[in-house]
Amino acid sequence: MSSAGVFGKDLATLAVAMALLMPAACSTAPARSTPEHATPASATRMDDFVRWALQGPSGYDQALAELMRLYRAQATSQDPPNVYARNPIRLADHFVIAGVQIDNQYWYRPVVAITVAGQPCYPMAQAAAVAGIELPPPGSDTGSPGRSVSARRNDMELTLTESRSDPRCVEDIGFLHLKTERRAGVK
Repeated sequence: MSSAGVFGKDLATLAVAMALLMPAACSTAPARSTPEHATPASATRMDDFVRWALQGPSGYDQALAELMRLYRAQATSQDPPNVYARNPIRLADHFVIAGVQIDNQYWYRPVVAITVAGQPCYPMAQAAAVAGIELPPPGSDTGSPGRSVSARRNDMELTLTESRSDPRCVEDIGFLHLKTERRAGVK
């Protein structure tokens, strides 16, 4: 057999092997949209969003600007900012934003909701300490898991919602500017 025939046979074998291996490789590759595979995209820490939200309009603007930077590709509009995204982004402290909603449809200033991934757990006690919120003692509330605590400071409101699956963890960080009004004609 000539070298061209051997080379051609080797290429055919390689092509068959690649065709068989590619689907297996693709099916075992980790999904990039899961929190454990989120890539670091920011020097920002989760505590920053909690702290900035209560610093008044300048802190609010700083938090909003960082979220718009992180989720620029998912923004349906930049001015006014509007984002609804469910792709995880790992922050500098290894906590993961699972998604974000920046809604400017009904208010003159956007309302922000950050969904926090459950792994790693962003501790409710840590977030409350950063916000200066005193948490009720465990078991003192007769409500079900998923309760929220809020703080109002510098014309801002911050709400921390605990995880339904693990009340020690934050599931959602929401904040809005209190000096805003509903848009006319919106109920």
